[in-house]
Amino acid sequence: MKIFITIAAFSAFIMCSFAETSKELGEDMITVMKVKERYLKAMDSVLSTQIKSLKTKNDLLLNKIIKEFKDGSLSWESFKPELVKIYADSFSNTELKEICSFYKTKIGQQMVNDPKGFQQKIKKPGFEKEFSESDRQALEKFNSTGLAQKAIEKKTEIQQKIRQLAMERMMKIIRQLQQESIQNGRLPKTK
Repeated sequence: MKIFITIAAFSAFIMCSFAETSKELGEDMITVMKVKERYLKAMDSVLSTQIKSLKTKNDLLLNKIIKEFKDGSLSWESFKPELVKIYADSFSNTELKEICSFYKTKIGQQMVNDPKGFQQKIKKPGFEKEFSESDRQALEKFNSTGLAQKAIEKKTEIQQKIRQLAMERMMKIIRQLQQESIQNGRLPKTK
């Protein structure tokens, strides 16, 4: 019985260690890929559009929407754990380490900071001359493992999961605001 408890405790420890490692690697991934900056930029754009689309001068409604974006279920702090999980679930720990390692290189950061410019640069004949030897080696290693292709293939799936998560949260906020407006008599009850 004592051996069984020891094995169970050890297994739980290993599972917790793996979860922490996955979480840390997922966090590293969203940091190196500058996901926070992109998320905040996208949310600012959505918020700006929402503010412009409100034709009414309903300051209460507008303030509630802004509060949800800044402090509520659409804030970075609220969204980050789920983004970490999406990345951690999409790749193995080894893959996350390798992807992060590549994107931390100078050439990897060029790809993150200016993906379109980078794509244009590598389409030019003799593009290799624009990169250092270590950059070329990092790119060659990343491409040769098949991980670059997997990351490209997973990109669309990850983006869809993120969009779905954001839409679910936005719809929840809209339903809550509608309920509040109905309860306060600002909207008629629907059948």
